[in-house]
Amino acid sequence: MNSPRKNVLSLRIKNKITEDLREESFLSLPILPTESDLCARYNASRETIRKSLRLLQEERILKHIPGKGVWFDISAGRVSDRNDEIQIITTFPYSEDDYYYKEILAGFFQGSQMHNISLRFVESDANTSIKAEDINCPTVIWAGKYEKLETFYELMQLKKNFVVLSCSYDDKDIPCIDCDNQQGIQQAVDHLRSFGHKRIGIAARKVDFALNHLQRIASTKQILKRYESNLKYDPLFFISENWKLGEKPNPDKLLSWLEENGITALITIDHGTLALCKMCFADKLEIPNDLSLVSFDNPEFAMGYTPPVTCIAQPLIEMGKRVIERLASGAPVYETELFETKLVERSSVSNLKSGN
Repeated sequence: MNSPRKNVLSLRIKNKITEDLREESFLSLPILPTESDLCARYNASRETIRKSLRLLQEERILKHIPGKGVWFDISAGRVSDRNDEIQIITTFPYSEDDYYYKEILAGFFQGSQMHNISLRFVESDANTSIKAEDINCPTVIWAGKYEKLETFYELMQLKKNFVVLSCSYDDKDIPCIDCDNQQGIQQAVDHLRSFGHKRIGIAARKVDFALNHLQRIASTKQILKRYESNLKYDPLFFISENWKLGEKPNPDKLLSWLEENGITALITIDHGTLALCKMCFADKLEIPNDLSLVSFDNPEFAMGYTPPVTCIAQPLIEMGKRVIERLASGAPVYETELFETKLVERSSVSNLKSGN
């Protein structure tokens, strides 16, 4: 049986968490810290913290999603008064450890607080196309499966107020926020060539519906042909036939492709591909002595690899904030806005060995 003292303490901590939310103490992420962190923060037992969280969930200030943690229930609008709403349609495969997901969400949340706007998350089936009737308020289209360009053109004709996140390709004039994929690939290629590498490859997961991934692949081929007009090797390798991270790669196929094409340096198209490649390299290749490596995306785990991996970083939090700012302005803006990428140099690139 709970004592009156414990009930009072749980209520006090519940009120303190609510106050901290109002004061934006947790603004870095829309996901609440772990129970252990909350115990330390409020100097309370795990039992007391859990009771406080249950009270907050009952008031719809927080919501618990199994396997995903405890989130601020932004759509409830209980923490601060909001006058507007933006919906975020996503099929993105959530992972608690996925830095991309966390940083974009942090940007969304910071933008919603700055503009006093409520966010409503809508989970969409990856095999179902977005329809006009789905866009009944300012909307972010943010998906693991990206729509066809025709879908965006149809929504533009209907004057829908929407922004597509991370879905740019060439000069397609759609309402999109993304990093400059061409710039990022150019930075990676230039960096590798500065160490003497000319046989440069790109590894990707087969995400042929992701326009920004297609952009990176196309940019790599264009840039390499700029240096060698008659490209005598195939620079592209699909490390998996599926975008899902759970698929196990085939190390022998990757190593054979590297050897057959004489590739001395590799660009991975995203952080998921980097993780799969590192699985293949284990006990078979030494980075950078056998192969120099650059990753598009700058996940935290890239710093923990041996050696730490040189990366092309996207300003993900700023991109997330800008998406909300665009939609909060009211009138639809039908143009693509690209953010600059940055080369983060670490230890995974070395000079080309003589004879290669």
